Amino acid sequence: MANSALAPGALAKPYKGQSRDEQLDARASERTERLKAKAESKKRDGQKCRWPHVCRKPIRLESAHLVNLSQGGADTTDNLITLCFEVHQGKTSLHSQDRKIEPLTNKGCDGPVAFYQISESGQWKHIASERSVGISEARR
Repeated sequence: MANSALAPGALAKPYKGQSRDEQLDARASERTERLKAKAESKKRDGQKCRWPHVCRKPIRLESAHLVNLSQGGADTTDNLITLCFEVHQGKTSLHSQDRKIEPLTNKGCDGPVAFYQISESGQWKHIASERSVGISEARR
């Protein structure tokens, strides 16, 4: 039956693959937004690892989530911080849960943060806090 035989106001049948095309378009849009947020956070952080006193010559810079996506975090600049591979995913890292970062304001990573590392006794040791983004004051 041709489209010209449709009753007035009836909807035409979608073309084959239209649903899949819409899904792919949505994924591409999400990926673009995610990459944009990561680029903006790296620019905000001056293309450097924000962890104090670690990176002499970073292998690579990564965008780390303060709150993981699986735990309700988002791909937004306030949830992303630039770290070197060693701090983000290395032997003693955020991923191994030997380090943690806590925002000091409601701006998340867009504002100053505090840095902690787990001690040999299993207690969290405050390493440094930032006065402003990227400017740390080490604990003595």
